[in-house]
Amino acid sequence: MQSHSDVSVGRECLAGLATAMVAGAGCGIVLWLSGWRVVRDETSEDERRRRRTFLLGRTVAAALAGITVGLLPMLVLIYAAFTATVSIAVEWASVLVLYAGSAVLTYGYALLGVWWVLAGSGDDRRPRPRGC
Repeated sequence: MQSHSDVSVGRECLAGLATAMVAGAGCGIVLWLSGWRVVRDETSEDERRRRRTFLLGRTVAAALAGITVGLLPMLVLIYAAFTATVSIAVEWASVLVLYAGSAVLTYGYALLGVWWVLAGSGDDRRPRPRGC
């Protein structure tokens, strides 16, 4: 016999899965309506796998480089905190602003790096305007 807590945990898991399913379907609908389509490539399977692997490696490297550049302000602060010979009192609001600024820079530089790699590789799967 199942206990009451086991049943509630199961219901919570199902509720989470249902929420994720609805969110994924919503994202798919928005992407479909905004013009994103899956394009079938006519080249051989080996050539597609080779290109996909090469592009994936370059894309991941560009995203990680963007993340590193975006986190530099936080990394400098952490380095200064651990290597300082005297304690420095910093207002908590300025630390939060630095966290938020680093998060925005990280996101922006990661997107910029990925866009740069995809644009430079001639990725033909980017969405086109509907009239073209």
